[in-house]
Amino acid sequence: MLGKLIKYEFKACGRTFLPIYIGIIIISILNGLFSNYNLIPTLEDGIPLDTSVVGMQNVLILVLFALFVALFVITITLTIQRFNKNLLQDEGYLMFTLPVTTKNLILSKYLVAIIFVIFSGIVAITSFIIIALCSGQISHINLFNVFNEMDLSTVDVFIIFIDLFISFIISYSIFILTIYLSISVGQFSKLNKHKVPAGIISFFIISTIVTKLQSFMDKIILPESAYTQITENLNVEYFGYDMILFVLNIIIAVVIFMGIYWILDKKLNLE
Repeated sequence: MLGKLIKYEFKACGRTFLPIYIGIIIISILNGLFSNYNLIPTLEDGIPLDTSVVGMQNVLILVLFALFVALFVITITLTIQRFNKNLLQDEGYLMFTLPVTTKNLILSKYLVAIIFVIFSGIVAITSFIIIALCSGQISHINLFNVFNEMDLSTVDVFIIFIDLFISFIISYSIFILTIYLSISVGQFSKLNKHKVPAGIISFFIISTIVTKLQSFMDKIILPESAYTQITENLNVEYFGYDMILFVLNIIIAVVIFMGIYWILDKKLNLE
């Protein structure tokens, strides 16, 4: 049943994200083409012969920037809206009558939010590659050679990539779950009439506690001597420390998840 919930959530979010993704790709192509002076007639000093081209370039850059800002804002807004509207408002009456566990309802929201933030990152990277290719700054052959010459076989490069990816996923997971928990706090009867302020205050309190806890763990698990080793020589030992921190952060995420589950399972109030 979790698969069906994810499929439903994926379609619901996709209707919002897909047009933005398509818009970013199209504007990126146009940006690249209008920056390609091999296609546009120019003067000897490289300035486009048609001055309107420069104006169009500026407009396209602003549009692309606006789309990226919109993507960022919508990613956060939709994360809040889908959880709040779908589980804690009128739609919640339907969702909680389905033959699924509360944990699966929460997981479906969380997993789809993670999937779309990864998609957004892929679209952003792709857009910059498209601009570089269409503008003639690099050729597809050069791009292929760059990837072909990357030595992913070395331990350092591979571990750095995995380390950064895992770090991002765990950090973003804690961020999403903190939002969910903050919204869920409004389900307590004493806070039911002040859900929005309670949610905002709860978010800052929970975020502060998590940050302090992470800082405390960081100082214990990864001492200053380890940071010195990093600056002098990136080594596998550092990533051993890092993996311990990952496990502890996963525990934090699980604790937050269980807090959400407990509130929705025991304190849910849709009135």
